[in-house]
Amino acid sequence: MLSILLCFFFGCSDSTLMKVVDVKPEIMVHPTDLFFGHVRSGHEIGNEMFSIINVGNATLHVEPILMDGSTRYNIPEFESEELVIQPGEVLDVHVDYVPITYEHNGAVVKVISNDEENDEIFVIMEGYGDAPKIDVNPQHVDYGDVSIGCDNEYRVTIKNIGNLDLEIDDVVQMSTLPNDINIDYGSLPNPPWNMLQNEEIDLLIKYTPNDIGPDESIVRIDSNDPDRQSLELMQEGNGDVEHWIVHEWVQEEELIYDILWVIDNSGSMRTFQSRLSSNMSNFMNYINSTGYVDFRMGFITTDDHELVAPYIDNNTPNVNTRAADIVGSIGIGGSGNEMGLQKSHQALEYFLATGEFIREDAHLIMIYVSDERDSSPLTTTDYIQRYITLKPQAKIKAYAVIGDPPSGCQSSNGMWGANAQFGSAYYDVAMHFGGSWYSICDYDWSTNMTNLAQDITIKSAFELDELDPIVDTIEVYVNGQLVTSGWSYDHTKNWIKFDSNNIPTGGQTVRIEYATYGCGLE
Repeated sequence: MLSILLCFFFGCSDSTLMKVVDVKPEIMVHPTDLFFGHVRSGHEIGNEMFSIINVGNATLHVEPILMDGSTRYNIPEFESEELVIQPGEVLDVHVDYVPITYEHNGAVVKVISNDEENDEIFVIMEGYGDAPKIDVNPQHVDYGDVSIGCDNEYRVTIKNIGNLDLEIDDVVQMSTLPNDINIDYGSLPNPPWNMLQNEEIDLLIKYTPNDIGPDESIVRIDSNDPDRQSLELMQEGNGDVEHWIVHEWVQEEELIYDILWVIDNSGSMRTFQSRLSSNMSNFMNYINSTGYVDFRMGFITTDDHELVAPYIDNNTPNVNTRAADIVGSIGIGGSGNEMGLQKSHQALEYFLATGEFIREDAHLIMIYVSDERDSSPLTTTDYIQRYITLKPQAKIKAYAVIGDPPSGCQSSNGMWGANAQFGSAYYDVAMHFGGSWYSICDYDWSTNMTNLAQDITIKSAFELDELDPIVDTIEVYVNGQLVTSGWSYDHTKNWIKFDSNNIPTGGQTVRIEYATYGCGLE
């Protein structure tokens, strides 16, 4: 009856009314901000969690979770797999924060799902790493080319730029040998050093090369910085020379010499005069053997400027014997107040005034033989200047047969009168005029007398102007050709000496090149 009435009033239809339910997934993420706070780097791991909830009525599909930003965050699970979350299901996602130094880190997690209305949700993450943090500046030092003996230094600053105390446990250096790069700690004690936040200390790393060539050093700093427990600093440099010296000589072809012997005739000279007389033949033999030396030779004493006997020359009969006889006649009855420099100067003035002995075109050779110090009234420099006014310096050469520098000598055979003082004034004159010195205490004078004659007649020793040459840099050239043997460097006399069989001959050019230390050695 009711259905008939309804049809009567509203009409009849084939359709029926039904309730429609919307079936779909719906995502909710909580929380969307993760704050990890302060985590001690290297010792602690921060952990937080966010949840993905399916509040819909259909299966929720979540793509592999994406993270953008700091790599200090990681998701131990679910990071690379698609997630399937059923309606009403909750999925907890754990996030680890692992700082490695003093730092502030942020990152974003992107959650992408099949929720059509909210397909992307972002989770913001923030955390702080607490740690000591070492900063060293500079970490690489290139000293460049540094002259041997000089030094160059860099100030290296170590600073704690972290927020916890920095402990410097050790500083270790490894370097090439010889160790020319060194650390100067100044007033710092030996490690360990404790450094507060923003505190800094300075080290000086010095480079003082002692040889030619590259040098390297690595300084390792060990600390409690969790990220840089061992930090290496690199230093490098190259030892070089600053001053290159070149000397050049031409061996003389025409040799004209006026040789003046100045012989001590005091009471202590008996032994030494005897040796000189006995070995004068060695001197004369070499002078005559060259065949091209035009010489005059005269003898005076340390207390009289006049010639002991008429000078001898190439034309003197039995010249070897005559020279020995003159020396033997000098005797030891002279003054004990030896004044060889004064008497040689007076003799030169007399010779030039009278025209006797000295020739204008000849080289002047002065040979001082004494076992005592010179007592001339003027200084050595004064006499040197006076000699130069009488003869050009280039034409003067001097030699000294004296007690050894710096404190004299004693003859090896212990004979009377064999003790000799260092004749410093004679030595200085010989060195100034490019000559050499010989020990008066040598028992066998034959070699010294031959060497002396050799050095006079043809130059065999070439003195260097600069002291302390770098020996390894010395190069000798004869007529432009490098000579690697047949010569030696004498440190005491600071000269290059050719062996007797390798002396450059007349007309040949001798060039010596060498380097000196830029700043001198300590």
